[in-house]
Amino acid sequence: NHDMNRFLWVVGNDKQRLLLGAGLLFAFGGPPILYYGTEVGLGQPRNRGHYREESRHPMLWDEARQDRELLAAFRRMVALRKAHPALQQGQIRTLHVEDKAGIWLAERFWGEDRVLIAVNTRGGAATLFLPPGTFLDETGAVVTGSVLLEPISLTFLVTA
Repeated sequence: NHDMNRFLWVVGNDKQRLLLGAGLLFAFGGPPILYYGTEVGLGQPRNRGHYREESRHPMLWDEARQDRELLAAFRRMVALRKAHPALQQGQIRTLHVEDKAGIWLAERFWGEDRVLIAVNTRGGAATLFLPPGTFLDETGAVVTGSVLLEPISLTFLVTA
């Protein structure tokens, strides 16, 4: 909110960390609430400190200055959440966790709808073994057996 530093500033202007954090917002229960401009990469020039103005810059209405790739990623998360009741109201279950490796695999499920959430919080790629089944990644590619997680990433996998 406007009384705090913007999340992009908090993560050192690292868009991968921003998307990881946003992915977790969209993965868990409750409405995913973003401070205006987060979806287009609106940051701040310096630490908020005692001056609120640093986190209250006007919206980037000029599309040429917006991070269109970041906006597209947020739009995909919104569409995925809208399409899957499991992400809106489903239960969550941890399937696998490796604390030292920074790996976490969970599933949200509601009725027949099932969405896996695969997280890598570390700076190196990691292979994560999946439960039995056929899944689709965010591009629609079929995934079975395992998934390669990019560094600092969150991947949603839906049942095929």
